[in-house]
Amino acid sequence: MAKSNDDTWSGAILLIVIIVIFQICSRDGIEPTVSKTAGTVENSSTSISDTKAKKQEQSESVALAFVNALGRRDFRTAYQLQSIKSWGNFRKFSSNSRFGGVTATKILSSPTVVQCLNKSCTQTKIFVRYLSVDPVNDNCEGGRIFEQLFWVGLQNNNGKITKAELKKDPYCYVE
Repeated sequence: MAKSNDDTWSGAILLIVIIVIFQICSRDGIEPTVSKTAGTVENSSTSISDTKAKKQEQSESVALAFVNALGRRDFRTAYQLQSIKSWGNFRKFSSNSRFGGVTATKILSSPTVVQCLNKSCTQTKIFVRYLSVDPVNDNCEGGRIFEQLFWVGLQNNNGKITKAELKKDPYCYVE
């Protein structure tokens, strides 16, 4: 039995529609899936946004863990959560002239993602506001408030701070 021209055109049009949908989805970072029902294309944008949210939470957790490790004087953990060359090796990082003088920290506002730096959100910029008490290097009786940006990179479910920047100069905490 020969196919009519109408069937051929319908099939061609359906194929073109599916190709266009795939191109739009891939441009927008959405992975389309073709269902077993002929001609239906679904997307997994919900799972992509869930994945991005999880990556953002992971990045926020890295920044939080870093600040909290400093406050517990767990300098080994804090050091392992970052890879900033200018902060030096562990000995330099944990010295009293660097982070080794910190005796306590307190998160004043939860870490929040300011920006995903790539489509998959494996590179993020996180804002954290925290109090740091460092009697060795600081003349503020109650510590200093830091408003800081951390760039966090995620690889294989592990995160590291790759860059840090103060939003403004730390200022003395006054009760």
